[in-house]
Amino acid sequence: MSEKIFLTFGWQIHNVKDENFPCQKIDKHQTKGAGGKHPVDCVFSYPDPCTDQTRFFLSDLKSYTKSSIGATDFAPYIRGVSKAVDCASTSQVWNTRYVSPTILHWRVEGMLFVYNYDNTYDADFSAKAKGIDTTTIPLPRGSRLHLFTPENISYLQSVVSDIKSYCAENHIKYADRRFYYSAQVLNQPSGNLLPVASVEMLRGKLMIVALKDLENDGHHFLAYLRSEGSVEDFEYLITFMFRSALLNFARCVYVKGVSFGANASDNFDAAGKQFLARHYNLLEIGQSLKKIKFGRVDRVTSSFSSLDEAKIRAKA
Repeated sequence: MSEKIFLTFGWQIHNVKDENFPCQKIDKHQTKGAGGKHPVDCVFSYPDPCTDQTRFFLSDLKSYTKSSIGATDFAPYIRGVSKAVDCASTSQVWNTRYVSPTILHWRVEGMLFVYNYDNTYDADFSAKAKGIDTTTIPLPRGSRLHLFTPENISYLQSVVSDIKSYCAENHIKYADRRFYYSAQVLNQPSGNLLPVASVEMLRGKLMIVALKDLENDGHHFLAYLRSEGSVEDFEYLITFMFRSALLNFARCVYVKGVSFGANASDNFDAAGKQFLARHYNLLEIGQSLKKIKFGRVDRVTSSFSSLDEAKIRAKA
């Protein structure tokens, strides 16, 4: 599941998987009982759009039923990934396995990926991570640990499926997908349309996918908004599109949501009318607004039975 998701967004998964590497701080990390080693399920990476660094994600992949998630304390796993990252950043063994000699600037971050394989967990998982003593998380300076919750994974599954379906239905080349970055004051991306979606984009409120129209000039944009679809959220998004000049090279923009409420379509129409009214009903504004259309995303889930899970583990 992690491969299906992250490879869609331009990440790379490295060939060495399920391999431990030696701990360099056995006393600090208390890894003597684990044979003085840190486990690594897999490592993802991508070139950061705003720096000259390659970001590596040392990943711990978990798979649970709903009841198991509720009964599990995830603090030890968060600390475990953090300790592994603390060592990986200076480990020659880890460096040799994952970092190509051509990569001059890089950093290691952690990822805890918690997949609910029976697809029934609907509680607020993030609450389970609150209250953890941050002094027990030994991340090196400048590094981060990213938590992909069951809800976040389910959301990304749905987005991945929607992108593929849109390409198939509109005869668009899926391999040419890009991700839209606007200019920022502090972190300038290397371009507006890039082949990688950052981890911040995957976990954020807005992700915009650009799909090149092979028959006509311009792009189709799919703007995935994590919202129930309030008037305020839609008007903010419309304002963003005009300010970033995205509409100048768009054939159409579909504002899409996985969790839009029952009134989202009406709210979308209201936001467009309010935006137009604030701009004195200018004809060119009205023409550009016609490019922006409302859409919903079918929630797609992949679930496995306990027997499926057992077979997967046996093959691994």
